Amino acid sequence: MTTDTDGVAASRPERPVRLAVRQSGVDAELAELARAEPGSLGHPGETLVALPPLLHICAYLEDELIGHVGLVLSAVRHGIETDDVAGLGHLLVSSRHRGHGIGGILVHAAIALAGDWDVRGILGFCEPDLVPFYERFGFTPAGPGVTVGQPGGRTAPLPASLTSVWRPLGPPALAVLGSFELLGLPF
Repeated sequence: MTTDTDGVAASRPERPVRLAVRQSGVDAELAELARAEPGSLGHPGETLVALPPLLHICAYLEDELIGHVGLVLSAVRHGIETDDVAGLGHLLVSSRHRGHGIGGILVHAAIALAGDWDVRGILGFCEPDLVPFYERFGFTPAGPGVTVGQPGGRTAPLPASLTSVWRPLGPPALAVLGSFELLGLPF
C-alpha cells in the first residue's frame, strides 16, 4: 500500500494510485474517461441542467485518469429549515480499474474534504442499484419527493432514474430522510 502526499492510502496490487485535488483543468481528461464509459455521466432522457464540480478529486495510475469524484457547495430546504450541504457527484471509475477500491478511496477523500467545510452533510444522486455502494460509507437513501433547482428560478423533480443519498456530518448532524428541495442545480 502506498500513501500519496495528501496522506490518503491508495493501492493496486501492482502499481500505486495517486490522488490529486484540483479546482479546474480536468475537463478534457474527464470527458475522455466518460467517453470510454458509455452512460457514465448523465442519464438517457435526463433534461436537468447540472452544476459543475467546485473541486475535482482525481485518481491517477501513472499519468492516466482512472477515477474522479466532484464536490460542490449547495443548500437544501427541508420543511422550514435551510442548511448548507456538500454535493457529491460525477463519481466515475474506469471499468478496467473497478473492483480495486478506487471508488471507495475517492468517496473517502470527498468525505474528508467536505468535513473541512462548514456543512451539515453530504448529498449525492445515484442510480438505485448503487445505493448499497454508498451505504458502505455511511450514506442512507434520503427519500422520495426530492426537487432540484433549475435555471430561471424553477424547480424540477429528481428524475426517476436517480436516488438521493445522504450522509450527515456534524455536529450537529442534519437528518434529511424525507422530501427536500435542493436550492440550486444538481451535481
